[in-house]
Amino acid sequence: MSVVNGQNKFRRRKWIPIILGTVQSDEAFMQDQQLWIPEDYINLHEAMCEWGKEKIPGWSGEEKQARNFIEPPDPPWCWQLSEANYEKPDTHIEYFIIDENDDKVIVSKEEATDWWAIVQPELQNEWREELKAYDRWIQCINEMRNALNKKTIVAYVFDHDGNYNSISAKTWGSEKAHDLFKFGNARFTFSNGKISRRYNGPVVLRSDFLTSPDALHFETLGSDIKRDLNIENYPYVEFMLRAIKEMPFKSETRVLKKTIESWLSDNWPENLGDKTNTKIKNMATFLRRPEDETGGIQGKGPDD
Repeated sequence: MSVVNGQNKFRRRKWIPIILGTVQSDEAFMQDQQLWIPEDYINLHEAMCEWGKEKIPGWSGEEKQARNFIEPPDPPWCWQLSEANYEKPDTHIEYFIIDENDDKVIVSKEEATDWWAIVQPELQNEWREELKAYDRWIQCINEMRNALNKKTIVAYVFDHDGNYNSISAKTWGSEKAHDLFKFGNARFTFSNGKISRRYNGPVVLRSDFLTSPDALHFETLGSDIKRDLNIENYPYVEFMLRAIKEMPFKSETRVLKKTIESWLSDNWPENLGDKTNTKIKNMATFLRRPEDETGGIQGKGPDD
């Protein structure tokens, strides 16, 4: 019978659902990871791989699949049995192998034993490599968590409405960070006592986060002082920063105030409460250049 050699790393984890009939819990959230993400962003797990390749010696690309199995692998037909039951002479044991297609094949005890004699050394080597890969994954989490907590880099929730919501430094210092790193998705509510926001969607970073961490994007303000500002405490400012990126105008072009007001009205976030004419007009004023209030390169005179 043929045996899969070491080219398939971490077969132990891959075989668990085959043998035990269980689904890995961390696969439950992977559907959101497959959602479309704009090309200038990457999801958190991709960002972790980029970080690992750049900063962690020995990074192999297999770290995300690694698990912290404390003990070396037993024969797979023992995995469903307790040690006490396995030692009982009358315990019925179903002997099998895992073939080259990762299918479970029932065989005799002798065939299973012969197969295990070949596979066991390979799995033990994989186990040692998996522990090292797992350590690198944890190192990557700790390094990125420190950077996110210090706002050296910034991550966002890309929600189902196509909005980017920055994740506060405080969140990366809390227990919520564990699930963010594990699943790569955010599903929780943030509240600062005045406003509440529901985060729901994949966690993303700018694709150039390693080379341009301080670049001015609409989600981050870019300077050392402003980087320490928790933007979610200033939801109006955050919305205006979003408007700066998404609104259909350029800094060198004069735009009618009514055009800006229309965009603000159409994209008004629920967390800002009721949209009023006063709020929209004030925002529109501050989203324009001063010279545009009385005329500009496209003409003269007020437009409102």
